[in-house]
Amino acid sequence: MSRQDFGPAGFTGPAPELGITNPTAVSAGPETAARLAANLASSLNPEPASSPTLDPALDPAPAPAPAAGLEPNDAQNAPNLGPPGLNAPNPNIIPDDDPSRRFCLRWPRLLARFVSLYSKLYRFKVLGYPEDLAGPAIFICWHSEETTLLPNCGFTRGHIMISRSRDGDILASVVKKWGYLVSRGSSSKGAVAALRSMRKAIDQGDNLILAVDGPRGPRRVAKPGAFYLAAKTGRPIYPVGAAVSFAHVFKKSWSHSRLPWPGAKVAAVFGEPIRPTLEDLAKPVAEWVKALTDGLTLATNQAEDYLKNWP
Repeated sequence: MSRQDFGPAGFTGPAPELGITNPTAVSAGPETAARLAANLASSLNPEPASSPTLDPALDPAPAPAPAAGLEPNDAQNAPNLGPPGLNAPNPNIIPDDDPSRRFCLRWPRLLARFVSLYSKLYRFKVLGYPEDLAGPAIFICWHSEETTLLPNCGFTRGHIMISRSRDGDILASVVKKWGYLVSRGSSSKGAVAALRSMRKAIDQGDNLILAVDGPRGPRRVAKPGAFYLAAKTGRPIYPVGAAVSFAHVFKKSWSHSRLPWPGAKVAAVFGEPIRPTLEDLAKPVAEWVKALTDGLTLATNQAEDYLKNWP
């Protein structure tokens, strides 16, 4: 007796795994029936399978236990806990003993020293600095004058707000070497946190230095933050204008920053104070901006006039 169908009518798939080597010809004797029954019982109640053999190409070897005395997160001393390359050193991290890392840590200090020495190559004159300050003040300038004023105005012992940008990272590292204090933020990013930091600095008695047309312009149009801060704290604003006889202008930068050439004449004028009150905060913001812009324009014009009559 032979048969091919082992399931319901119409089933034409392969024969089930019952230990039959040739499903097309099966003997119907007692021995065959017993063997079929045993195979069927084992398929319905399988014994626990033994651990499968791992294919080294697909299944990595199990990780060894951590060495005694090591913390699981000890990245430097822990043994290799995975496939080759899992615990390899990160190529993006420069080792502490690498000369390039030491240079990266030192170069802001070297740049600050170089700029300080370079500023000795041109003549710098300060006019109108308020010697009789009764408390902290807010000094404002244009972004284009930072490279001229900051290396030479460390005597203000000011607290500077610098934008959270890559250029800001460099500037912050440098000005700290000149003795300034730094808060990070700008009118476009981190403004609230920066204003709080500035308010705290004033409460501690520190002067503030703000480039009021940053961080991305428009050029020589003030942002209202300094006006608001002065009104809230009751501290005066001193606009600082600068004029340079001849300088290199970085025309690709939005601010057109200037770097005086050796032998140049530079005049820095601290203009008349602007004293906002809490009542002024009820005025339109456009009037705040106009007050700051007009004050800086007047101080810059005074510096240019002095430059024309340099003694």
